[in-house]
Amino acid sequence: MSFTPSLEFRGVAASIRELGQIDPQLAKAAKARIKEAANPMVNTIRGFIPASSPMSGMARGQRLRWSSARVKSGVTARTATKAGRSGNIPLLSIVQRNAAGSMWDMAGKSSGGVTPAGRNMVKVLTERNGGPSRSMWRDSERLIAITEENLRIAVTDLEAVMNNRLGRQ
Repeated sequence: MSFTPSLEFRGVAASIRELGQIDPQLAKAAKARIKEAANPMVNTIRGFIPASSPMSGMARGQRLRWSSARVKSGVTARTATKAGRSGNIPLLSIVQRNAAGSMWDMAGKSSGGVTPAGRNMVKVLTERNGGPSRSMWRDSERLIAITEENLRIAVTDLEAVMNNRLGRQ
């Protein structure tokens, strides 16, 4: 299932970038407030992550070694003030920065596994935890609606603070 958030803010990222030139501390606080809007979503996603290794081999691996604490801390909110490849500025993104967590979450999305071991891994993960996405997009419609409302409030607060600051100068 593909779900695209419908909320679009124009000029917020550019305003934060300009604010960084005038008052870097206020710009930093604005980014923190925007990230804070995603806390309910980040915390819910972290709740979907299993406490123990999803497969026995992941408990003893190297790069993909399962650590529930590290996988959970890998789910973070990011802000951006510069355009990406598409030309749009993703004001807020929720990402999984942990390799094991990312692999567990999306295994089987693009293929059912190329090798016999890969096919078996996808099969076991799907039986135990459901299909891809196992955490990041699970319950997305409800979570995005909450995050959008929190983001609206954060942007409104930011506008009020900026108007007060600009009005005083």
